[in-house]
Amino acid sequence: MANTIEYGQGAVNNTIGWGQGAKVGSSFINTLSTRFDGIDDFVDCGNVTVFDGSSVGSISAWFKIGVGSGGGSLISKYSSSLGLQILFKVQSSNIEVLSTNLNYRSSGTVTWADGNWHHVVMSYDSSRTFKERIQVYIDGSKVNNAGFNGPLTLPTSTADFYIGARSDVSFGKFTGSIDELALFNTALTQSDVTAIYGSGVPTDLSTYSSLTNWWRMGDSDTFPTLSDNKGSNDGTMTNMTSGNIVSDVPT
Repeated sequence: MANTIEYGQGAVNNTIGWGQGAKVGSSFINTLSTRFDGIDDFVDCGNVTVFDGSSVGSISAWFKIGVGSGGGSLISKYSSSLGLQILFKVQSSNIEVLSTNLNYRSSGTVTWADGNWHHVVMSYDSSRTFKERIQVYIDGSKVNNAGFNGPLTLPTSTADFYIGARSDVSFGKFTGSIDELALFNTALTQSDVTAIYGSGVPTDLSTYSSLTNWWRMGDSDTFPTLSDNKGSNDGTMTNMTSGNIVSDVPT
């Protein structure tokens, strides 16, 4: 965790080409993230299927919420008409994971709305005891579940995978910044989380064999596309401009 550039500084107001930032797997450098306004911004990544019907899976991301407020839907794959959803919400004072039902809510009174960057991991494994099936880590440390039961399998949804909003765009839009969002087809362990968090600075994830999707959220991207550096689900920045890609990253 570290203080970084304030929201009013370091906006990138033109497109980002391959000559800027880092190429995955070569001299990894993280210089850019994506900022969401909490009003109508979101990134549509199409139909990401890694979690459909799965009994294991993980999400890793860096996020920054302004002091005293912000947060919202980090990622979602939601179909209100079918009642099927995967919703991962990082809010100012709690974290929730929904998979048809509320399956995880963080306990305690810690707030992450402090203007600093934080790293979050959601690790799901149906073979764990029901209250441990979903585990969440912030800045390398496990956050306790308030007592909700994890699912035996994740639902299959035909909805698109959104970053920064719920997939029906009705509410819960994210206010803040997101960086280095990655999906895995295994349940990350404490040692995995520790390695990915490192010293509070993002690292190259390309060596993880379980990595299925990886959006760098600015580095090596050209507006309005956020490239999927592992899978085939490039994201389209919607209701956003190139200025939403900012020079503000965990350091």
